[in-house]
Amino acid sequence: MNVLKELQNKPYNVYFTFNQQAQVLNLLRFVNVKYGIDFKKFIAIDRVSNILRSAKLLPQQKGEKILNELRSMSYPLLTRTEFEIRQAASKIFSITGIKVKLPEHLEGDCLKLDIPASSYNEVSDKLHELSTKCNAEFTKLMRFID
Repeated sequence: MNVLKELQNKPYNVYFTFNQQAQVLNLLRFVNVKYGIDFKKFIAIDRVSNILRSAKLLPQQKGEKILNELRSMSYPLLTRTEFEIRQAASKIFSITGIKVKLPEHLEGDCLKLDIPASSYNEVSDKLHELSTKCNAEFTKLMRFID
């Protein structure tokens, strides 16, 4: 049976967009070649099996989570780096309200800050918070664009 059809039909009921379908097939091939994990072994992995059996997830959510598992297996360093970036940016936002945007695919030489403020003093205060309370996180983010 076709891998995609098996995932999309009962009991799994997973939905992938057309682009996601191509990604899933390519990543499954990659994981098979790199680790010797075929489709049956992949769906037997605990994390994957839990996603497939989950009654709480919508078909689209299952598809995204399955794709993320395949990406994580295929590109562990990239996945770990993206996670660290999200954590640092989230902490900066939760403390200062400043949104940090890094260049697409980390291919660029600058990052962008979105500072919601209604006065110069508010901007100044937020930048001060950034430099004092979030210095470690901001330094970590700057590492990725240097």
